[in-house]
Amino acid sequence: MDQSSGGVLVGKHFLVVGATGQLGSRIARELNSRGARLTLSGRDRGKLDSLAAELEAGAVPADLTAPAGPGSIIDALGDSMLDGLVYSAGVVAFGPASELDDDTLDELLLTNFVGYARLRVCPRVRIRTRSPAASSTQSPPGNRTCRHRRSCENGAPLHVPGSGHPPAAAQRNRRP
Repeated sequence: MDQSSGGVLVGKHFLVVGATGQLGSRIARELNSRGARLTLSGRDRGKLDSLAAELEAGAVPADLTAPAGPGSIIDALGDSMLDGLVYSAGVVAFGPASELDDDTLDELLLTNFVGYARLRVCPRVRIRTRSPAASSTQSPPGNRTCRHRRSCENGAPLHVPGSGHPPAAAQRNRRP
């Protein structure tokens, strides 16, 4: 372990999805250098096994575009409590959206959105909160209140740009 990090994540369990990509593998290595316990997931079985061996981490091969992909990750976690979820899986397509074929559009949506949503809203994926006064797990995004304001007069969920519900920082900077 890198001594400069002080082991601030010793004993913390992180799931890194997309660990076989450049960003995911770098994040996994950094978490490992800080003492975190890791479960890694990715599509490329060879890269995944190699990285898992290097970091002494668990490995779950999964393709998030396949219907069983997110489920295989969830099943591998079992009853484990996570301290963090890093979702670095993602694909890109270049050019106008109107020119994307159905297969490309499916891959974009399934990997970049649906896979994350299936993982994050599943009640079996439990992530510890930071505050000991809070409950032991975070609620799925659909059950959260706005994180930008303590009292939200319109009850809007998480801030969505252009929703008419600006984050607190934007409200503080407004002139009366």
